[in-house]
Amino acid sequence: DIPNLLRSVTNASEETRLKLIYFEPKDIKQKEFYSELPFEIKFAGPFHSVGAFFDDVRRLDRLINITNYSLVSKGSGKNVILYSFGILQID
Repeated sequence: DIPNLLRSVTNASEETRLKLIYFEPKDIKQKEFYSELPFEIKFAGPFHSVGAFFDDVRRLDRLINITNYSLVSKGSGKNVILYSFGILQID
């Protein structure tokens, strides 16, 4: 079901007007009761779009954590764009 989940994350970025810059799968990490499937993700967009994207990801059927991310702003006034770099972890 991973292709559908990845499609859902991509759709969430498009619906919230974020530009997906980078999306790379990492090695699966086996845990005692579940597996973690991390992806490195980088995207850019306005502040409210980043918040809406996080909210859309929160509403997906699978448990997804966004960890180790940072936000960098570029521009000024109403033209500020946030660039985010982090790990999207699917549990």
